[in-house]
Amino acid sequence: MNNFDTLLAGLDHYTDSITGGLVPSIHTGVSSRTIMGDSAVNYIRSGNPTAEVAENILIKMEGGKVAAAFNSGVSAAWAILLTLKPHDTIIVEKDCYYEFFTIMRDYCHQHLITLLFIDLSDYDALESALASRTVSFVWAETATNPLWKIVDIARIAQLARRYAARLIVDATVSTPLSVQPLALGADMVLHSATKYLNGHGDLTAGFLVCNEDDRGWQEIVSIRTRAGLTLQPMDAWLLVRGMRTLALRYAKACASAQLLANWLLSHSAVVEVFYPGLASHKSAELARVQMNGLYGAMLSFRMKDGAGAARLLPELTRIFRNATSLGSTESLIEYRKATEGEGSSCPDDLIRISVGIENERDLVHDLSQAFDALPASTASATARGQ
Repeated sequence: MNNFDTLLAGLDHYTDSITGGLVPSIHTGVSSRTIMGDSAVNYIRSGNPTAEVAENILIKMEGGKVAAAFNSGVSAAWAILLTLKPHDTIIVEKDCYYEFFTIMRDYCHQHLITLLFIDLSDYDALESALASRTVSFVWAETATNPLWKIVDIARIAQLARRYAARLIVDATVSTPLSVQPLALGADMVLHSATKYLNGHGDLTAGFLVCNEDDRGWQEIVSIRTRAGLTLQPMDAWLLVRGMRTLALRYAKACASAQLLANWLLSHSAVVEVFYPGLASHKSAELARVQMNGLYGAMLSFRMKDGAGAARLLPELTRIFRNATSLGSTESLIEYRKATEGEGSSCPDDLIRISVGIENERDLVHDLSQAFDALPASTASATARGQ
C-alpha cells in the first residue's frame, strides 16, 4: 500500500541541507555558481531547488524516473506539443478538455500535423487508427471533463506500445492518490497542479512525470528552459505547502462528491448524473479497479427542465460559488455550456460541480434550496427556446 499521506505530510521527510529546517526555503537567486563544470541548473530558467522538492515528490507518487515543474498545466502540455514535427500524427481523446481541444486543433492545423479525435473507450477504433499510420502519441484523460468518462489506461497503453506510439495521460482530475498511469503502462503523466495538488486556488502550476529520461524527455526539458516555462520559486513554495494536505483534502472532497452524486441521482429535478463512483456509471467496474476507491471530486448532472433551469441554478446557490475551475477548498458550480462556448459539444442542460471540503450536509442543503428556488416557469421557457 502506498502511504502517500505520510509522504506528503512530511514532504518526504524533508530537511533543509543548510538550516536544518523542516520547511523548504525559497531560492530566488537568478544565477548560481557552476560547480565542477555542471551547468544543468545554474540559471533560474532551468529550474530551482524549491520546485525540485515538488518534482521529487511527484516522481515517488507516480513511480516515474524524472519530473519537470511548469508555470501552468497548459505550459506542460505545450512543451509536449512543441516536440511534434510537420506530418506527425497524434490521437487525442474525443471528449478532451475543451480549451486544450482548441489549442491542439489550431496548432496542428497550422503546422501540418494530423490530429485524430477518437473515443478512447472504443478500443477497436483506436487500434484501427494506430494500425493505419505512424502515430507519435496517444493523449488520454482520466477522467474526461465534463462527463467524467473512464478509459482503460492499461489496455490503451498496451495498444500504443504495440504500434510504437507513446501514451500521455492527463491525470489532473484523478491525482496520483487515485490513479498512477505510469504503473498502468503510460509513458508520461500530466498534472495541472493549479488544481488539487496546490488545492488553494492561488497559483498556476503544472507537472510532467515520465518513466524514462530519454531523448524525447530531454527535448521537453529543453523547451521548458528556452521558452521560460519553469515554475518560479515563490509559486513553487506555495505549491509545496499545498501538497502537504493533498491526501486529506482529496479524500474529504471525494467522499462528499460520492454523497452528492447519490443524492442527485434520486432528485426529481435531475435526469442524469455523471460520476465514476456510481453503480450506474457505464464504466463503474473499470473505475472500481483502476481508481483506488477514490472516484474524484468532480461530477456533472443534467437538468430535467433543460437549459433554462441549468443556466439559472448556479445563480441560486449560497455555498457553491458560481465560477469555473476545480480542485480548491471551496465548492464551485457552473452552467458548463456557457463556459465552453458555442462550439462546445457539452449538453446544454448540464451543470458541472467541483466539490470542496465544506461540510457535506451543508452542500446538500445548498443544492436542495437552489432546486426549490427555481421558478416553475423554467421548463416552459426552455421549451419556447428562451
